[in-house]
Amino acid sequence: MIRFPGLKARRDANRLALLVTAAAVAASVALTLAALHALVPATVLSLVPQADAIAITIAATTSAIVAGPTSLMLCLEILRANQLGEQIRRAALTDPLTGLPNRAALIEQIKQAIDACQHSGRTGALLYIDLDHFKMINDHHGHAGGDAALRHAARIMRETIEPGMVLGRFGGEEFVAFAHDSGRAAATAMAMIMALRATSANHHGTEICVTASIGIAMMGDAATPEALLANADRALYLAKSAGRDRVVHHEDIRDLEAGLRRHAGPRQPGSTARAA
Repeated sequence: MIRFPGLKARRDANRLALLVTAAAVAASVALTLAALHALVPATVLSLVPQADAIAITIAATTSAIVAGPTSLMLCLEILRANQLGEQIRRAALTDPLTGLPNRAALIEQIKQAIDACQHSGRTGALLYIDLDHFKMINDHHGHAGGDAALRHAARIMRETIEPGMVLGRFGGEEFVAFAHDSGRAAATAMAMIMALRATSANHHGTEICVTASIGIAMMGDAATPEALLANADRALYLAKSAGRDRVVHHEDIRDLEAGLRRHAGPRQPGSTARAA
């Protein structure tokens, strides 16, 4: 597994580089002053032969000229390396198409959000978002059109979530958001649904309608990202089965499943796969 230096490690490296630079400059100045002091007859150092004093002066001057800039170059190189490391770290944790956190970063952020909720006594909620009929969009508009739809949906979601909420691309046409306050989860989900209905993606002058289905699962017995995702995915399946372009809460699954059974009859074996 690739590990990237943390913020504390980078700060420590920067402090070390600055310390080395300061120490080199201070040493150079001290040597220069000592050499100059050796040239003054009224001091103990006046016993030093003139040739030795001149040699000390030359050595100190050379140190001042070389050591300071060299240390500064070392400092700049460390800073450049830190910047490059940060760029690599961000690239490894960011979805290149939408600019949102990718799956690996998303899971880690959800874990941190769950811990924060548990420490503060709050109940968070996870939103599992899936774009409707995405295969049809790809078939009709090509993969470039599908990419335009994904970017559009990501922008709408980013604009509708509340400050502090976690949002990322889980994979394919699936996105996940986490609200630290479960009371705001439903409002956020509906805001996404309405905003997507009211807008469309633009691909080379062609308008592409994009809607989404959302499943919501609240923290309770489910206190891990995996458990929340499983509950929200089940709710999302029912949102798809009930007609898409809607929000379903995991807590309402039993009533919805009963209603679907009454209207559709017995479920056939192997029919649990979620529709696109």
